[in-house]
Amino acid sequence: MRLATVLLLLTLLSSCATIPRQPETSQDADKLLQEGIVALGEKHSTHLLKQLVKQYPDTPQAKAAAQILKVCLKKKADTNKGEIEKLKQENLQLKEDLDKLRQLLISSEKRAS
Repeated sequence: MRLATVLLLLTLLSSCATIPRQPETSQDADKLLQEGIVALGEKHSTHLLKQLVKQYPDTPQAKAAAQILKVCLKKKADTNKGEIEKLKQENLQLKEDLDKLRQLLISSEKRAS
């Protein structure tokens, strides 16, 4: 009877050893999320957050990273739109200045003739 109990316990322990441990995955995802947020703040790099979403797609950390990426990309797109508008206005101003300079050149050539 003792031998059967020992064998049963050994069988249970060996089967438990083959089950993947979820907390490590969660800890790895947490660490990657923290590193990704730090990299985003310091270097404006989204690489680690994208890596988290790819490696651990079903974790809550990946969902949080996906939301952060979505907000960052939207903000970046809005910023780019503002910069484009600013460049368009500068371009228009430069064209107007160029036309004024051409007119001044033409009028000074007429006076010189």
